Amino acid sequence: MINDLLRDDDYLPCKDYRGHNRDGEGFSRFMVGGQHYFSWCDDTGEVILRSEGYGSEASRDNGITSVIKNRDEESHYVSSKLADGRWVLSLRAANHQEIARTCPQATEAEARASLPSERAKAAALLAAQSAVRDENDDDDYLICREYEEQIGQNDAHNPGFISFQHENGKHYFAWVRNGKIVMRGEGYPSTLGRDNGIASVIINRGDRNRFKVEEHHGVFFLLLRAGNNQEIARSCPKRSEAEAWALLDDPADLGAVALSAAALNTPIALAVEEKSKEKEDDYLACDEYRFRAVREKDSQVALFKHENGQFYFVVYFSDGNVRLRSEGFETADARDSELSAMLKNIDNPEMYTVIRRGDHFIKVLKDKTGRELGRSCMEIDEKIIIPPPVIIPPLAPLIAVPLAGTATIVSEPPRDKEDDYLVCEEYRGHIITDQNNRIAKFKHKNGQFYFAMYHKDGTVRLRSEGFQTEKERDSELKEVIRHYSDDRMYATIEKAGYRLKVLKDKSGREVGRSCPEKMVAVVPPPIVPVPSVPIASVTPIAPVVPVDGAGGGFNWKWLLPLLLLIPLFLLWRSCGDKGAIATKSDTTTAVTPAPKPNPIPIPADTIKTTISTHTDTTGRGAAAVMANNKAAETKAAETKAVAPAAPSCDLHWILFDFDKFDIRPDANTELQTMSRILKQNPDYTAVLRAYTDSKGSDEYNNQLSKNRSAAAKKILTGMGISADRIQTTANSESDPIAQNTEDDSGRQYNRRVELSVKDMNGKDICKSIPPSVPANLKNK
Repeated sequence: MINDLLRDDDYLPCKDYRGHNRDGEGFSRFMVGGQHYFSWCDDTGEVILRSEGYGSEASRDNGITSVIKNRDEESHYVSSKLADGRWVLSLRAANHQEIARTCPQATEAEARASLPSERAKAAALLAAQSAVRDENDDDDYLICREYEEQIGQNDAHNPGFISFQHENGKHYFAWVRNGKIVMRGEGYPSTLGRDNGIASVIINRGDRNRFKVEEHHGVFFLLLRAGNNQEIARSCPKRSEAEAWALLDDPADLGAVALSAAALNTPIALAVEEKSKEKEDDYLACDEYRFRAVREKDSQVALFKHENGQFYFVVYFSDGNVRLRSEGFETADARDSELSAMLKNIDNPEMYTVIRRGDHFIKVLKDKTGRELGRSCMEIDEKIIIPPPVIIPPLAPLIAVPLAGTATIVSEPPRDKEDDYLVCEEYRGHIITDQNNRIAKFKHKNGQFYFAMYHKDGTVRLRSEGFQTEKERDSELKEVIRHYSDDRMYATIEKAGYRLKVLKDKSGREVGRSCPEKMVAVVPPPIVPVPSVPIASVTPIAPVVPVDGAGGGFNWKWLLPLLLLIPLFLLWRSCGDKGAIATKSDTTTAVTPAPKPNPIPIPADTIKTTISTHTDTTGRGAAAVMANNKAAETKAAETKAVAPAAPSCDLHWILFDFDKFDIRPDANTELQTMSRILKQNPDYTAVLRAYTDSKGSDEYNNQLSKNRSAAAKKILTGMGISADRIQTTANSESDPIAQNTEDDSGRQYNRRVELSVKDMNGKDICKSIPPSVPANLKNK
């Protein structure tokens, strides 16, 4: 029964039903906009049925009860067509009231795939593919999903085939037609054996007598054998013998399609949809490009074939949002060719134009001829820009900054629960699947499963330790969601100048912790004692000196009495009678000398002024004054010659993995050091010089080196350094410091970004230290 439904307004888009916690029955319960919703999902998280919005939890739970009661009754399902031409399958109660519906599908047949009987068939087929096989059965083949994941890895010498090496070390191939696996090859120990297998398929597939269908475990396989009856390849499991034989019928042939459709009693629409003049019609809606599996990690590219039969690609930002999307292509080769052109131009702002529609706009990327290569999703003109999160250094090792009067303390890495967590950088930037709680789930390259909870600004609120299975991870996440908003469930750890919060459950068991935050110590300004000023360093008290004329000046006549005292002074020194001269000096004002502290250096120009305008009051005469001041002048010159301390410059080169521009965790330390130098010296600038090894074309390496310097610059700006203080250069494969060896022993040193800091005059203040290259690998 087909019932036309004009609207889907009471339901959310399908993506909003995904990613929520599920109970044992597969149901998720959540709220959006004050309304209560539920979804019923399979084990992979795909939505089977979704609900409309309910005004209360009780009415929503009644809806779930009704789904459980009716979901296995095939007669309670009705296929319906929406106003946009897509199809849904509705589950209805005994009173014909709709309870829930599937996600919209392109065809009625795809919508009806959610019927209980169809889901049972699909489950049986999946079980058959994953089942442990008998000896001489399917043991030498991978399961079909592993071949399908390699579609796009076209064999360079054999059109229509894919070839790849599995992580088990063996080499595999598959015969592919229209983006689907026709037959798959077993594993070969070498590429030569695999290529011989492909050649054998090409030679024998033209003879229908070389094919046969066999049944195993209730499913059917199409087998291809050579003239010696040796099996060369086999199909994926099929539900019937007819379906297995149908693999030999080219789906591009209309007669074969019509025959297949007739067997399924499904009508075929042959009418060609007329496209409007708007170029946007060649693209899918943006939701169709989201959450695709990324195959090209470096460029954040996902490739996929849509249910409309066309091939597409999408390029993501690092946060998982769509950066650029493609129109549809008839073949994977055409799509891949366009992708290559896009990647050459994607980082050149001059190649973009903007289409504005009211308060929204779309960015369009074009090549040099003006041909469109891709476009962004619609964006609001006045966006709220979230500042990049401040990168906090890992908890261990930490160096506490000494306070005034204290020694530097180096803290060893805490050997405790923190070791079960990744460094905070690893939790940032993952795709959020639970929008209500802002939670992302991910599998790390170490093979363990993690989750992260974010603040509204995108920084990490809570992070998990690693789990061996998704089930363990999700169980822990339930406890976090239950308690994270209760401040009473947190404890605080303070170590080595850092603080982090630990969330615990009711039993006191830790279920998550925050990233470490540096504690800001309020230090009172140090009390600087005022030293006693030595007599020699201040202007001495002198008798009044008559001024000669208006211009002033020193009257040398007044020195004559002092010169007459010199013979008496010598006489006193020879007789050893110190009392006589003491009596004589009592006729002047007596000054009691203070204890001598460390003298304060006097600038040279001050010393010269003292020499020319004052006399000595110690009774030693002008010569003594001049000698004393000359010594002070020399001391001041020595003090002045000492250059100000240069900034700490413990910087090293940043190195990269092959064909990568991701900043490795060990490089963050270097960039943090550079950031500290720049913050302490606002007039300084950073210079990032990027290089590659010799693998790849000049054009490709030039772009790769640009990406490497840009990645380092992005980290620095995230640390609060203004972009206009950072210079970047792309030097490609020039100036290798090591030999570009065939293996990675030498080339690893040439994939680098060199760091340097310049002062306001462009002079190098600080240069990064190169790694130590073995003598036999140095570039000659």
